[in-house]
Amino acid sequence: ATMWHETAEEMRALLVSVFEVDRDQAVPENIQNFKWEIHVLFDDAINCNHDTGEIVPNEFLRLFCEEMRSLVISYSSADIDKNNVENVTITKTPYGGLLVWTLPGGSKLFCHLKEKIVIRNKKRWSQCMYFLYFLGHPLLPTSPFHLDQPLDNTFILALDGDVEFSYPGVMRLMEVMQEHPKTGGVCAQMQPKRSKRSLQIFLQIFEYLTGHMMFKATEHVIGNVRCAPGCFSLFRASAMQENRSTKEDLPSVIDMYSSVTKRGHECLVYDLGEDLWLCMMIIQRGWRVRYCALSDVFTQCPEELSEFLKQRRRWTVSGTVNLLRVLFYWHSYVRHGGFNLIHILYQASVAFFGILIGPAVMFTMLVFGLTSVTGVQSYISGIIVGLPLIVLIISTLFTGQEMQTRVVLISSGLYGVIFIVTFLYELIAGFASNCFTSPIIFTYGLVFGCYILMTFLHPRQIPDFLYGLSYPITLPFMFMVLPVYCLLNMDDVSWGTREVKQSAEEVENKEKIETEVIENIHPVEEWTFDIYKNKVQMASSEVEHFWNKTIETFLKPSKLKEEQENIIKRDLKIMKIVSVLVLGTTNIGYSLLMTLKMSFPLPSSLAIGITFCSSSENVDFIDISLFVFVTVITLFLLLGTFLHRMETLSHIVQTTPVIKKKTVSEAEAGTEVDDENQISYL
Repeated sequence: ATMWHETAEEMRALLVSVFEVDRDQAVPENIQNFKWEIHVLFDDAINCNHDTGEIVPNEFLRLFCEEMRSLVISYSSADIDKNNVENVTITKTPYGGLLVWTLPGGSKLFCHLKEKIVIRNKKRWSQCMYFLYFLGHPLLPTSPFHLDQPLDNTFILALDGDVEFSYPGVMRLMEVMQEHPKTGGVCAQMQPKRSKRSLQIFLQIFEYLTGHMMFKATEHVIGNVRCAPGCFSLFRASAMQENRSTKEDLPSVIDMYSSVTKRGHECLVYDLGEDLWLCMMIIQRGWRVRYCALSDVFTQCPEELSEFLKQRRRWTVSGTVNLLRVLFYWHSYVRHGGFNLIHILYQASVAFFGILIGPAVMFTMLVFGLTSVTGVQSYISGIIVGLPLIVLIISTLFTGQEMQTRVVLISSGLYGVIFIVTFLYELIAGFASNCFTSPIIFTYGLVFGCYILMTFLHPRQIPDFLYGLSYPITLPFMFMVLPVYCLLNMDDVSWGTREVKQSAEEVENKEKIETEVIENIHPVEEWTFDIYKNKVQMASSEVEHFWNKTIETFLKPSKLKEEQENIIKRDLKIMKIVSVLVLGTTNIGYSLLMTLKMSFPLPSSLAIGITFCSSSENVDFIDISLFVFVTVITLFLLLGTFLHRMETLSHIVQTTPVIKKKTVSEAEAGTEVDDENQISYL
């Protein structure tokens, strides 16, 4: 698990899940399922004072230790010595420190305390750290982890620091891995926690639901899931080192994943969308990435609009750049066996509709609806609908994030009202005349009908589909306002969430102190750690040698030179300008075409006569093409969902045990597992 600035509640959610799995794994009938260890990599958790010999924890590490103390008491037996609950081993390591607990079920929990000034910070580098530690590397000495299991039977369960999961959920992922030896990664069904009741939470619940049940399910069926989220996904250890593709000699995933960012596009791919990039490298090397709907996990989702915008800015920009890389290098992905032509065509369709004309389609629907309701000319409706977007564009150019958030909120509210009023007006008019000809009614009816069919395919999730009733009011935000916001902020490569606000003076002082600490590092014979009274041990020479070499080769922190920073900023600026020109041209062009077409219809030679409600109307090829395209994609997604449900049913049948009544002799003899080498290591 990677951890940074989680709250006490989020830490407790993760740790409760860990203690529950530890307890369930200790049950006799489960003990042979797998052997496992828990490693928490805590970013920027401590500062080591070499003058006083103190390991100084930050406030988040103190919260973590308090939660551990509480849970050890809660999950231990009733006769536990309450004074012995702090039986934790503390070790000073080259990267910072290490805390080790033995949980009540016998599992060990290792908390790696990273010191920012001696090892690279942030999630991707924490993942590189545990890949190198668990699996080793030819450039490094033998890892002190001493893995004695075959890599094909060793798995890494990647977690975020705020997830809730269960033992059955882990087992479902393990079953997929055991059933499909060529699978390099498998992800679960993510669900946002119901932390509070708000439109933003409802939107995310429904979006996660449809995103997994339609899009990930379809990607799974046609070839590969593009992204197994790093918050809860299982990876096969051999997929990190071995290249299953024989068509080309590619460097290992670990080698590529530990690359240092040097150019602008690498910032967007390597640092903002690291889990997507990791999965695409696994696929490119001949492995499969799958989706398991039987494994449920809950994660914390942004509750404030500002955090939501920052998160979606990262996801949208990095996802788009990765998608364009797939389309640009499509031949490589197909040749290596990771993708097929159907998958490439599907991704091209998503890129065309979601990126090139998606915002324009929503803009046109709002213009058409406003024209129908008010009776004004289409170009006037276009100006009215376009004004909030113009204000948003100006705010992204000249104001900060706080003002942009307000503009996004106001413009999204206005568009949501226009959409709902238009939808209700067209719906009432259709019922009054027994004829539904509005494109809004057609489009939403098609999508909503698809959701109803999905509800029947997922009866367990019926309560969650009810959150979709609030989804229409957010459609303009998701399909028009948010893409525009992300496009105009694509040169912002900050993480944006869970950051502790600091003034410029505090940042400058901290950097000065860190520089002085680096310059004054000297050996300390004895260290102290004020959270626990236990003596701090020193790492063995083997551990010291491994981590010193690993940090020097892969993980040594280094501040970019001014010239390198300027290169990255220039690249991002150029990418932003090109993206604005290309996407602005396609979306504005489509919007103008559709808006003018309402007042000046195309020639009848470019239209087809279609009978609606006993009256014949001419529908031009543009409207027909768009409707056919949306219909085909929707039916394709529905087919993918159905086929994945059949595969899920097969998974249930295969893994559900049939209870056989034991004879007296069998009951007395019990059952034993002879081949311990078949036990997976997690």
